[in-house]
Amino acid sequence: YLLPRFVHVFDEKYPKVELEIREMITPDIVKAMDNDELDAALLAGGTCPERITEQELFDDRFYAYVSPENPLSARTNLRIEDIYTKELILLAEGHCLRDQIIELCGMSRMNELPYTLQSGSLETVMRIVDATSMLTVIPEMALPYIPEANRGRVKMLAKGAASRKIVVGVRRTYAKETIITALRETIMECVEKKSPSKRW
Repeated sequence: YLLPRFVHVFDEKYPKVELEIREMITPDIVKAMDNDELDAALLAGGTCPERITEQELFDDRFYAYVSPENPLSARTNLRIEDIYTKELILLAEGHCLRDQIIELCGMSRMNELPYTLQSGSLETVMRIVDATSMLTVIPEMALPYIPEANRGRVKMLAKGAASRKIVVGVRRTYAKETIITALRETIMECVEKKSPSKRW
Protein backbone atom coordinates (compact mmCIF):
# COMPACT_ATOMS: atom_id res chain seq x y z
CA TYR A 1 0.00 0.00 0.00
CA LEU A 2 2.90 2.37 0.62
CA LEU A 3 5.10 1.55 -2.40
CA PRO A 4 2.82 3.09 -5.08
CA ARG A 5 2.88 6.36 -3.16
CA PHE A 6 6.62 6.98 -3.39
CA VAL A 7 8.46 4.60 -5.77
CA HIS A 8 7.90 6.66 -8.93
CA VAL A 9 8.91 9.87 -7.11
CA PHE A 10 12.09 8.25 -5.78
CA ASP A 11 12.92 6.93 -9.24
CA GLU A 12 12.53 10.40 -10.77
CA LYS A 13 14.61 12.10 -8.08
CA TYR A 14 17.38 9.47 -7.95
CA PRO A 15 17.55 7.83 -11.42
CA LYS A 16 21.03 6.39 -10.77
CA VAL A 17 19.84 4.35 -7.78
CA GLU A 18 18.84 0.87 -8.89
CA LEU A 19 15.79 -0.34 -7.00
CA GLU A 20 15.12 -4.03 -6.40
CA ILE A 21 11.92 -4.45 -4.42
CA ARG A 22 10.86 -7.63 -2.64
CA GLU A 23 7.73 -8.37 -0.61
CA MET A 24 8.63 -10.59 2.35
CA ILE A 25 7.36 -11.57 5.78
CA THR A 26 9.19 -10.08 8.76
CA PRO A 27 11.32 -13.13 9.75
CA ASP A 28 12.57 -13.40 6.16
CA ILE A 29 13.37 -9.68 6.11
CA VAL A 30 15.51 -10.00 9.24
CA LYS A 31 17.29 -13.06 7.83
CA ALA A 32 17.97 -11.31 4.51
CA MET A 33 19.37 -8.27 6.29
CA ASP A 34 21.60 -10.49 8.42
CA ASN A 35 22.87 -12.11 5.21
CA ASP A 36 23.56 -8.73 3.58
CA GLU A 37 20.89 -9.35 0.92
CA LEU A 38 18.83 -6.21 1.69
CA ASP A 39 19.93 -2.60 2.13
CA ALA A 40 16.77 -1.47 3.91
CA ALA A 41 13.26 -2.63 4.79
CA LEU A 42 9.91 -0.94 5.29
CA LEU A 43 8.11 -2.61 8.16
CA ALA A 44 6.19 -2.11 11.39
CA GLY A 45 8.22 -0.80 14.31
CA GLY A 46 9.14 -3.04 17.20
CA THR A 47 9.46 -6.14 15.03
CA CYS A 48 13.24 -6.19 14.53
CA PRO A 49 16.01 -7.51 16.79
CA GLU A 50 18.43 -5.00 18.32
CA ARG A 51 21.05 -5.49 15.60
CA ILE A 52 18.69 -3.68 13.20
CA THR A 53 18.05 0.02 13.68
CA GLU A 54 14.47 1.25 13.16
CA GLN A 55 14.13 4.80 11.80
CA GLU A 56 10.56 5.97 12.41
CA LEU A 57 8.47 7.29 9.51
CA PHE A 58 4.84 7.72 10.66
CA ASP A 59 1.93 6.28 12.65
CA ASP A 60 -0.48 3.95 10.85
CA ARG A 61 -3.85 3.60 12.59
CA PHE A 62 -5.86 0.39 12.63
CA TYR A 63 -9.48 0.16 11.48
CA ALA A 64 -11.99 -2.66 11.62
CA TYR A 65 -13.32 -3.97 8.31
CA VAL A 66 -16.69 -5.55 9.05
CA SER A 67 -19.04 -7.70 6.95
CA PRO A 68 -22.53 -6.21 6.47
CA GLU A 69 -23.79 -9.54 7.88
CA ASN A 70 -21.98 -8.99 11.19
CA PRO A 71 -23.95 -7.40 14.08
CA LEU A 72 -21.17 -4.81 14.51
CA SER A 73 -21.77 -3.46 10.99
CA ALA A 74 -24.44 -1.08 12.30
CA ARG A 75 -21.87 0.65 14.51
CA THR A 76 -19.77 3.64 13.42
CA ASN A 77 -17.04 3.21 16.03
CA LEU A 78 -15.84 0.04 17.71
CA ARG A 79 -13.86 -0.71 20.84
CA ILE A 80 -11.33 -3.52 20.86
CA GLU A 81 -13.54 -5.22 23.47
CA ASP A 82 -16.42 -5.28 20.95
CA ILE A 83 -14.51 -7.61 18.62
CA TYR A 84 -15.49 -11.24 19.09
CA THR A 85 -12.29 -13.06 18.21
CA LYS A 86 -14.15 -16.11 16.90
CA GLU A 87 -15.33 -13.85 14.04
CA LEU A 88 -11.88 -12.42 13.27
CA ILE A 89 -9.88 -13.34 10.15
CA LEU A 90 -6.15 -12.61 10.04
CA LEU A 91 -3.18 -12.98 7.71
CA ALA A 92 -0.95 -16.05 7.83
CA GLU A 93 1.68 -16.47 10.53
CA GLY A 94 4.88 -14.53 9.94
CA HIS A 95 3.11 -11.29 9.01
CA CYS A 96 3.72 -8.60 11.60
CA LEU A 97 0.17 -7.24 11.09
CA ARG A 98 -1.20 -10.58 12.32
CA ASP A 99 0.98 -10.49 15.43
CA GLN A 100 0.04 -6.87 16.18
CA ILE A 101 -3.69 -7.63 15.96
CA ILE A 102 -3.36 -10.70 18.16
CA GLU A 103 -1.58 -8.56 20.75
CA LEU A 104 -4.08 -5.72 20.35
CA CYS A 105 -7.05 -8.02 20.94
CA GLY A 106 -5.36 -9.82 23.85
CA MET A 107 -5.71 -13.18 22.13
CA SER A 108 -3.71 -16.34 22.67
CA ARG A 109 -2.04 -17.36 19.41
CA MET A 110 -3.54 -20.80 19.07
CA ASN A 111 -7.20 -21.50 19.67
CA GLU A 112 -9.21 -18.28 19.49
CA LEU A 113 -9.38 -17.94 15.71
CA PRO A 114 -12.21 -19.70 13.84
CA TYR A 115 -9.90 -21.18 11.20
CA THR A 116 -6.46 -20.67 9.73
CA LEU A 117 -6.11 -18.72 6.51
CA GLN A 118 -2.67 -19.21 4.98
CA SER A 119 -2.79 -16.02 2.91
CA GLY A 120 -0.27 -13.22 2.69
CA SER A 121 -2.78 -10.95 0.99
CA LEU A 122 -4.88 -8.52 3.00
CA GLU A 123 -7.03 -8.12 -0.13
CA THR A 124 -7.91 -11.82 0.08
CA VAL A 125 -8.77 -11.46 3.76
CA MET A 126 -11.11 -8.54 3.00
CA ARG A 127 -12.82 -10.45 0.19
CA ILE A 128 -13.51 -13.31 2.62
CA VAL A 129 -15.01 -10.79 5.04
CA ASP A 130 -17.20 -9.51 2.18
CA ALA A 131 -18.50 -13.05 1.54
CA THR A 132 -19.09 -14.07 5.17
CA SER A 133 -20.23 -12.56 8.46
CA MET A 134 -16.64 -12.11 9.68
CA LEU A 135 -14.41 -9.09 10.25
CA THR A 136 -10.74 -8.18 10.15
CA VAL A 137 -8.45 -5.33 11.13
CA ILE A 138 -6.73 -3.27 8.44
CA PRO A 139 -4.11 -0.50 8.44
CA GLU A 140 -4.93 3.08 7.51
CA MET A 141 -2.72 2.92 4.43
CA ALA A 142 -5.10 0.34 2.92
CA LEU A 143 -8.11 2.68 2.98
CA PRO A 144 -7.69 4.32 -0.47
CA TYR A 145 -7.70 0.89 -2.11
CA ILE A 146 -11.12 -0.10 -0.74
CA PRO A 147 -13.86 0.24 -3.39
CA GLU A 148 -16.30 3.08 -2.77
CA ALA A 149 -19.19 0.61 -2.42
CA ASN A 150 -17.40 -1.06 0.52
CA ARG A 151 -16.28 2.05 2.41
CA GLY A 152 -19.16 1.67 4.88
CA ARG A 153 -17.55 -1.56 6.09
CA VAL A 154 -14.62 0.40 7.55
CA LYS A 155 -15.13 1.23 11.24
CA MET A 156 -13.01 3.49 13.43
CA LEU A 157 -11.49 1.82 16.45
CA ALA A 158 -11.73 3.71 19.74
CA LYS A 159 -9.45 6.75 19.91
CA GLY A 160 -5.91 5.87 20.90
CA ALA A 161 -6.72 2.17 20.88
CA ALA A 162 -4.81 1.03 17.88
CA SER A 163 -1.92 2.14 15.72
CA ARG A 164 1.54 1.04 14.71
CA LYS A 165 4.75 2.81 13.74
CA ILE A 166 6.02 2.35 10.19
CA VAL A 167 9.82 2.40 10.08
CA VAL A 168 12.81 1.96 7.80
CA GLY A 169 14.96 -0.86 9.14
CA VAL A 170 18.72 -0.94 8.48
CA ARG A 171 21.58 -2.91 9.99
CA ARG A 172 23.46 -0.98 12.66
CA THR A 173 26.68 -1.40 10.66
CA TYR A 174 25.12 -0.20 7.40
CA ALA A 175 27.27 2.38 5.54
CA LYS A 176 25.03 3.78 2.75
CA GLU A 177 23.40 6.41 4.95
CA THR A 178 22.91 8.85 2.04
CA ILE A 179 20.63 6.42 0.19
CA ILE A 180 18.64 5.62 3.34
CA THR A 181 18.18 9.33 4.05
CA ALA A 182 16.97 9.90 0.47
CA LEU A 183 14.52 7.01 0.85
CA ARG A 184 13.14 8.29 4.16
CA GLU A 185 12.80 11.87 2.88
CA THR A 186 11.00 10.76 -0.29
CA ILE A 187 8.54 8.61 1.66
CA MET A 188 7.79 11.42 4.11
CA GLU A 189 7.40 13.94 1.27
CA CYS A 190 4.82 11.71 -0.40
CA VAL A 191 2.99 10.81 2.82
CA GLU A 192 2.78 14.40 4.08
CA LYS A 193 1.22 15.83 0.91
CA LYS A 194 -2.12 15.44 2.70
CA SER A 195 -2.99 16.52 6.22
CA PRO A 196 -2.36 13.87 8.92
CA SER A 197 -6.08 13.19 9.31
CA LYS A 198 -6.37 12.57 5.57
CA ARG A 199 -2.91 11.10 4.95
CA TRP A 200 -4.15 8.35 2.66
